[in-house]
Amino acid sequence: MKWSEVLKDKLYIGRDNDNRDGRLYEKSMKKLVFFSMILVIFSCNPCLSYDLETMMGVWGDDELVIDYSGDGESFFIAPDLEPPQITIISPTTKTYTNSNILFQVSTNKNSACSYSLDSGITNYSLTANVSNTGFTASRTLTNEVYVAQFYCRSLSNNLNSTESVSFTVDVGAAPSVGNGGGGRGVDSVVSKEFTLDKTQINVKLKQGETMEVAFNISNPTRVKKKMEVTSDMEDMMKIYNDFSLEGGETKEVKIDIIAKETKTPDVYLGRIYITDGKVKKEILILIEVVSKESLFDIELEIFNEDLKISPGEEMTFEIALMRLLQRQETMDVTVNYVIKDEEENEVLSLSDTRAIETTLSFVKRIDLPEDLIEGKYFLYVQVEYEGKIASASSWFEVESEKSLVEFIKDFKSYLISTAVMILLLIIAFFAFRLIKNPKNVARKKRKKRSRRK
Repeated sequence: MKWSEVLKDKLYIGRDNDNRDGRLYEKSMKKLVFFSMILVIFSCNPCLSYDLETMMGVWGDDELVIDYSGDGESFFIAPDLEPPQITIISPTTKTYTNSNILFQVSTNKNSACSYSLDSGITNYSLTANVSNTGFTASRTLTNEVYVAQFYCRSLSNNLNSTESVSFTVDVGAAPSVGNGGGGRGVDSVVSKEFTLDKTQINVKLKQGETMEVAFNISNPTRVKKKMEVTSDMEDMMKIYNDFSLEGGETKEVKIDIIAKETKTPDVYLGRIYITDGKVKKEILILIEVVSKESLFDIELEIFNEDLKISPGEEMTFEIALMRLLQRQETMDVTVNYVIKDEEENEVLSLSDTRAIETTLSFVKRIDLPEDLIEGKYFLYVQVEYEGKIASASSWFEVESEKSLVEFIKDFKSYLISTAVMILLLIIAFFAFRLIKNPKNVARKKRKKRSRRK
């Protein structure tokens, strides 16, 4: 329902014939005050710690139901459930001979956008225009084939992550041939480097288990390449080291991850190295080893937006535990929380005790150290009972605090919201004064009508 229809059909403004005894007028003004309060809540929503759903009602499939009178009478406010539409302006599907690449998109509504070149593992922010519907950034890239994935989130927190574009950077090459004559365009030169479809692998296995993982290597050149795969964790891996890759060929590389029965339950971080003799690339691998007879299944979810957190900021996450073996008694388990960087340096370690019967779910908050530097980190949660270990982990990214431009933008939004809130509170104040004695108001209206006669 539109705002104008709510005002016209629900607030009874201007209906003198229905307000003769002052009772309907009083009800109308109460609705006006309530409506003003709803607008206040919407206007200052960014500075509230709870959303409208928690404070005023519950979301249905496509509308928010609000009972404003307490007597069962209600009206509906349709929320914005649609994610923003993304139009990719740059890059386009072609070969770039300049290493400085422009990333540019536009949206159909006020949004915040970012992009990734590694399937969301590392995200880069895009600078917004005044209306927050146009976004740009530039980055210097090496010769390679890339896939740019764009992420845009509206003010109502609806995310669009479906738009992507592939392109090639080959500095020193001739520009790619565009589409023409109704036929398909053909790239005259392709990247000189091999490409990987993964930059990170996470594995969890029990003591004594072996698990196979795989990744793809592509050779976009016309030259045969001799590849070599090694690792700094070869005591936990079986790698088929050497193979050849024909020009234009893509090959799946399989690696066996092995956790010996004597391996201590813990988290192990390492790298898989891939080289063709000229270019060397790596895949980060995280291996969780749990007890052979684990008593629990664990799920971990970090709530911080886009898994990005600033130094000193609070990290919020949820842990869900489920007992795998049925026992009658309550278990008191030790829960350890460890944060490490991608070099496996420990930056934080905490522990507490929790009681569990069959299942347990709880939210934990941890303040990150103020001196953390930017980069990738992972949270490792370990649950221990009678010497048996279960665990879960999740990667996140530490980024510097907001820039001056972002701070000014947020402060400007705060000032606008505050001004709107003050204005609506003034309207509510005068409305309450009118409600205070509605019979006098109705009497004055009758006097005006009698004078006209």
